[in-house]
Amino acid sequence: FVRMPDFQVKDGAVSRLHAMFFYDDAGTVGVLDLVSKNGTFVNGAEIESKTLKGGDLISIGGTKIRLES
Repeated sequence: FVRMPDFQVKDGAVSRLHAMFFYDDAGTVGVLDLVSKNGTFVNGAEIESKTLKGGDLISIGGTKIRLES
């Protein structure tokens, strides 16, 4: 897997190093929670690591990110 470029979310409930998004040459995208205080959620379920698919809703703190395919 390849680590994606860093981006910053301005949300007081998001840890400084909250989660990492990654992808591979086949187009697979995933997210890894970095032992954040408030957790990382995909479609409402708390995750440690998850392969994502188009339409998934990732929640970190009060911020929501939808993966478009």
